[in-house]
Amino acid sequence: MKKIVFFIVCFAFFSACNNDKTGSSTKMANEAKDNYVDVVVEEEIDELPNESDLDFEEAFDAFEDGDYDVAVAYINAAIDDLRAESKVLDKAGKAKVEASIKKLQQLNGEIEAAEKATESTVKNSDDLADKLANAFAEAEMTVAHEYFVFSNIYVVEEPVKAKGYFASALTKMENATSKLKGTAKADAAKILAESKELIDEEGAFVQKKGAKVGSAMDTQLDKIGAWLRKHTN
Repeated sequence: MKKIVFFIVCFAFFSACNNDKTGSSTKMANEAKDNYVDVVVEEEIDELPNESDLDFEEAFDAFEDGDYDVAVAYINAAIDDLRAESKVLDKAGKAKVEASIKKLQQLNGEIEAAEKATESTVKNSDDLADKLANAFAEAEMTVAHEYFVFSNIYVVEEPVKAKGYFASALTKMENATSKLKGTAKADAAKILAESKELIDEEGAFVQKKGAKVGSAMDTQLDKIGAWLRKHTN
């Protein structure tokens, strides 16, 4: 990354030196700056963080083992991760993620309250365990949906950027599906399988024309939205 930035900065500098009389130096420098921004954004998208799932797993394991303080700490860490993962989203997308975060915070309060009452209240509460798993899955599906939105936005004009968002969306959907049970799991697994059909083994979009891929993404977005409405409160 440093090499790329150094090259661009040097390119802008030498262009400025050679084009003072024509006034093109400003234009070239601005173009170099724009290219630099694109490179940074593209790299960030290729490396979208996915730490929340790791913390979710640790939180759930700690909860199952009766380590409630540890579970709460990991849920708080997962909340921080979700906010980091949603930094690339627009205002509306961040608001949706925050709604999922609010549910996780409420569950933290329930775990803390139940622990203070009696340990058995928490340890034997299958309902609370299911609520925790569902809250994790909802958060992951919400982020997946918003990554899908951005992939669809860029698929025609910036396929590399679209590919980064799409790959991250699939990862989030896989994380969510692994935590679910029953109909919610079956429905999520079906959406995930259909979404994977939009890319080939190398991760490239199957259809050559972006517009067609975008249309297919619209369909999947509708299905994820329907899933969230059906399986979340």
